[in-house]
Amino acid sequence: HSLHCRKGSGGAIPFLNGRGQKGVFVATTTTVGDVLSTRRATCCGMLALISWSASMGVARRVTESLGIVTTGAVVYLVGAAMLAGHQRLRTGNWPSPRTFSRRYLWIGGFLFISCLVSLYAAIGLATDRSQTLEVALVNYLWPVLTLVLAVPLLGRRASWLLFPGVALAMVGIAMVITQGRAFSLLSMAAHVRANPVPYGLALNAAVSWAFYSNLCRRWGSANKDGAVAMFTGTAGLLFLGVRCFIREPSVWTAPVICEAVVLAAMSSMGYALWDVGVRRGNFVFLSALSYFTPFLSTLASCFTLQLLPGPKLWLGCALLIAGAGLSRAAVRGDRAGP
Repeated sequence: HSLHCRKGSGGAIPFLNGRGQKGVFVATTTTVGDVLSTRRATCCGMLALISWSASMGVARRVTESLGIVTTGAVVYLVGAAMLAGHQRLRTGNWPSPRTFSRRYLWIGGFLFISCLVSLYAAIGLATDRSQTLEVALVNYLWPVLTLVLAVPLLGRRASWLLFPGVALAMVGIAMVITQGRAFSLLSMAAHVRANPVPYGLALNAAVSWAFYSNLCRRWGSANKDGAVAMFTGTAGLLFLGVRCFIREPSVWTAPVICEAVVLAAMSSMGYALWDVGVRRGNFVFLSALSYFTPFLSTLASCFTLQLLPGPKLWLGCALLIAGAGLSRAAVRGDRAGP
């Protein structure tokens, strides 16, 4: 007996077997539209990594003029307004918490805001450039943690190749960030003992973002629009509240205001695109590709500051390629389900 079903259909299809008995054939199919939608979402995640990397030079200039807390308030409030306005123009509706699951909204929102606030606080509490560099190194653990946490949180299967892949990626990240600068684990350990708060905050930012990326995929994949506008707006209000109680020197000029608006657009776009990518795109591929975020950031900074990249940068890039390839090959699909 033959089965006839519509193209792209799925679900339960009744049929008769050879003895004339009735039964139900459960079919799950992947349409061309599903594949294209996944690829588009994956491209959004890739654009997010490029946007974050390109914004590093602008962020450095804005924070030097406005300060850490003021920059956070301006960037995230303006960025939230841009995202909300874009959704209003595209769908006719403003972002509403009623359209999201409570777990995604509350737990995901807490992790998102925790990451942003912890990272800005860690950078602000660093005592010198050397400690700022080490704080950035701790924060860039998030790409590795995102892929590792996909195993227990998303039910992925991992082979032993994940261990050398993660190790190579971490060495590559360290070489990319510390290229041309004096760095040692012993000096970093001494700095941690002397001033542990920035390192703890940077580690919390990395862990929070890794958990957010995975739980966003698990709980928010059913939503067409993410809650990034509400998350960034809440973070901006927190920074604004802190700014009201501290004295932070800020130099407001026309170029600084323009750069702050550009930074708000790039940052908010990056968060929104990453949210789309991890919710509806190829999660494992994006997680492995995120290993290259520190490399792209350093390369963009070298271009902005007109510096010639050193050999450590390219060697670190080679290690990142090897680590990302091994990690991508090590992590497979879901343990259960179609």
